[in-house]
Amino acid sequence: MNAPVIESKILEHQRNYLLEQAKIRLGKSTTTEEVSQLADEIFYRYQSCIGKPLFQARKVVYGELPFLEDYYDNNKEMEKDLGILFSELNTIATYLVDYFNYSQSEKERIMTMVRSINGVVSDLQMLTEETTPNTIYLKESFTSYDQADVALTEQENRAMIHTQQGVLTLNRTGAINRSLDSRVRTVQGNGMKGTYYVTRKVQADSEYENYEYISTQITNDDEKSLIDGNVDSVYEYQMVNIPESYKKQALNYDIEWANGDEHNSLLRVKIVVQLPHAESINWIDLNPYHAAGSPGTVYVYSIRTSIDGINYEGLFQKDNFILNQELNGTPQSYRAEDLFDGSEDFANTKFTGQGVWSFPARDAKYIEFVLEQPNSYKELLGQEAFYRRKIDATSWARIRRQEVPSHIVDEKYGIHSVNSEYEIKKVLEAVMGWRYAIGIRDISIMSFEFSEASEYISKPFKVDDGIRKLLLHVNEKIPESYKEKVSESNDWIQYAVSFDDIEWHRISPQHHQPVNDTFPPKILSINDNESNIENAFALHKQNILLKEVPTQVRLKIIIRRPSNNEEENKELLYTTPLVEDFAIKILTDQKGV
Repeated sequence: MNAPVIESKILEHQRNYLLEQAKIRLGKSTTTEEVSQLADEIFYRYQSCIGKPLFQARKVVYGELPFLEDYYDNNKEMEKDLGILFSELNTIATYLVDYFNYSQSEKERIMTMVRSINGVVSDLQMLTEETTPNTIYLKESFTSYDQADVALTEQENRAMIHTQQGVLTLNRTGAINRSLDSRVRTVQGNGMKGTYYVTRKVQADSEYENYEYISTQITNDDEKSLIDGNVDSVYEYQMVNIPESYKKQALNYDIEWANGDEHNSLLRVKIVVQLPHAESINWIDLNPYHAAGSPGTVYVYSIRTSIDGINYEGLFQKDNFILNQELNGTPQSYRAEDLFDGSEDFANTKFTGQGVWSFPARDAKYIEFVLEQPNSYKELLGQEAFYRRKIDATSWARIRRQEVPSHIVDEKYGIHSVNSEYEIKKVLEAVMGWRYAIGIRDISIMSFEFSEASEYISKPFKVDDGIRKLLLHVNEKIPESYKEKVSESNDWIQYAVSFDDIEWHRISPQHHQPVNDTFPPKILSINDNESNIENAFALHKQNILLKEVPTQVRLKIIIRRPSNNEEENKELLYTTPLVEDFAIKILTDQKGV
């Protein structure tokens, strides 16, 4: 998309005016010489006007009476110059709107690039954690398919990458979006829905139409947008206010809509989605919308479910339903030591720009979301105002909407007669205020079924200096129901690396602890000597002998869940472990180090 180009019409308007004047004067010309002289004069006049106004002052000679023709010509040219300038201003205003739309489109394009760069920056951030020059991190966050080598896995056995949420799960064998057949039961809070009172300055033909409500074009107030499965439809909930100085100036007339301090208020909304029947669900996505200029964040205070609409329980713990998670406009970034902390709390699942919650399958008919917005942003706000005066008076008095006849309330902006004595002026007044906003593009309440086992194989990571040692960091989530046998707790997600695409070597992530006699090593060394590996057993270290130092490595992840063959284990069909991130830490074979 190319930026719009402003095309000036000044010279065109000046030329048309001079041609019109030439036609008038030609009608009075009688000889060929007069026509020729007039053509030369008009051509010279047009050239002299380039970059200047048409107006040429015809001054009064001192001591003589002014000529009426000069007076008319002066006024006519000034009027034409002003008309051309106003026309040019309208043109500029039109192009400003186009530039604004263009800039918004460019902003979205740049934000897409920023989201991609954010993943690269987080990788570089991990590199800065190490001061040793021959230590590198190779990191993957599952926000794209770029690092997955799908050619090495069969489709039915391939682990699924959820790029929007940034997680790796078992392959899905079934998916039902329960939201599409549901309805929004209630929306309650301390604000109002939609974009009402948000105002924009526009090009107008009169002084009374300089502003318009955004809600005339974009209302964003339909609760159905929350669950229609369309990310292009948006629902907004807001709290707006204006400065006290304007309220006093407006005599506090018709501004009951304005509330909330600029910095110390909290917008909160509770949304309850009702399914047609109690259904088994195990996955929820919430895709936020951030208005232009807003802070780009929204907080998920809690999510609860209920069968009867009375008794609710949290997604992960019945009594502890508070999440307090922040959804950002861009993917979250972490410090390396915070990212791989060994936490397996599903309530704190990572997300990339939106919220995702995977939880043990449960029957639910009602799903309650409580969202908060503690941050406001500057916004142009407006309201319709009414003024009354007597026909022969010069000053206007502000009146309330209730005092205005109903047919005038619905009229266009401008001055309207009430009767032979009074008239009323209707205007849209705008002032810079502030707005708290919670926007949602879509809520998906899902029932996913998963296969019993799946695998992921990465593309080869190239290490030109060669690999001497290797260890693995992982951020993973294992359902509690899998951990009844402690000896199997490390086996639901298994990791292995290959340096030659033939032989695979098991490896344990750094946060894993031995739970049986077959615990894979945490550190893999290549062609190490005995003095360096004499304590390998205590360090969970293994030496691998290769003909030459490898310059690439792949990672394989095998994900499993318990079998659901038994009827009482049927709910296991709806569960899956998650892998959110992995980072391979490598000590290279850089010479001289």
